[in-house]
Amino acid sequence: LLIERLDMNNISYKNVNINKGYWKDKQLLNENVTINSVYDRFYDTGRIEAFKFEYKEGDDKRPHFFWDSDIAKWIEGAAYILNNKSDKELENKIDYIVDLIEKNQLNDGYFNIYFTVVEPGKRFTNRDCHELYCAGHLMEAAVAYFEATGKDKFLKCMEKYAECIEREFMINKTAKFITPGHEEIELALVKMYRCTNNRKYLDMAKFFIDNRGVGSDVEDFIKCFNEKYAQNHLPVREQKTAEGHAVRACYLYSGMSDVAYETKDQELYAACKEIFNDIAKTNFKTFEK
Repeated sequence: LLIERLDMNNISYKNVNINKGYWKDKQLLNENVTINSVYDRFYDTGRIEAFKFEYKEGDDKRPHFFWDSDIAKWIEGAAYILNNKSDKELENKIDYIVDLIEKNQLNDGYFNIYFTVVEPGKRFTNRDCHELYCAGHLMEAAVAYFEATGKDKFLKCMEKYAECIEREFMINKTAKFITPGHEEIELALVKMYRCTNNRKYLDMAKFFIDNRGVGSDVEDFIKCFNEKYAQNHLPVREQKTAEGHAVRACYLYSGMSDVAYETKDQELYAACKEIFNDIAKTNFKTFEK
C-alpha cells in the first residue's frame, strides 16, 4: 500500500517544463554556456580523444579509470537539453563519441577505456576502480539519449555491455568481486529496464542490491576504507542510518527505492524510509548546528 502511493508522484522529467524563475535561468545558463564549456575542457584534457583507444604507455594524457563516467554524465546532461530543443551541433558531438564507443567496444560487450588501454587483462579485479560505476553512467546516458532523439546505437551498445556484466557477475561469476565499490549501476539498470521493458536489467539491479553487505561481499569490501564508508556494513534491508560517502550512499539509496517500487518489496521500502528519516531528521539537524 505504501509503495502504491508513489504512483501519483511517478512523473517523468519529459513531462515537466520550467517556464521562468531561478531554475529556468540556471537551465538556460546550462544550455547556452556550461554544456559547451565542459565539452571544451574535456577535449583539452584528453577525455574526448581517449575514446579512440589509441593511448600507449608514455603518452601524455593517460586515461583515468573514471574518465568514461565524466563523458557519460556530459552526454546525459546534453540529452536532457535535446529533449527540450533541437541542437544539431550538440547532437553531432554526441554521435561522434557514440561512434567511437561502438567501434572500440570489445566483442564480448565489455567497454572501459582504462582497463582496455592502460591495464588490459585486469578488468573486474579491483572493486574500487569504478568499472561498474562507469558502466552505470554510460547506461544512464544511453537511455537519456535514446529518449531524447530516438537513436538507439548507444543503447544497443550498453545492452551488450549489460549482457557482459550479467555473464561475469551473475552467471559465470568470473569477476573478482560481487558488488561495486562505488554504487551507481543499480539505479542505471532500473532505467535500462524502464526504457526497454527487459526484466533482465531489473533482476541485475536487484542482484547488486541484495548482495551488498552479505556474506563474502563483506570480506571483500574496499580495503582502504571501512565498510560504512561504502555502505557495505550490513545487508541493505538492515540499514537504518545514512553512512559513509554521501554520493555513493545516495546512488545506492536511489537504486534501493527504485527496486522497491518496481518489485513491490515492502521490506526494502521500509529500509529506504528509515534511511530517509535519518537523513532528514538527524543529519540535517546536525548540519544546522
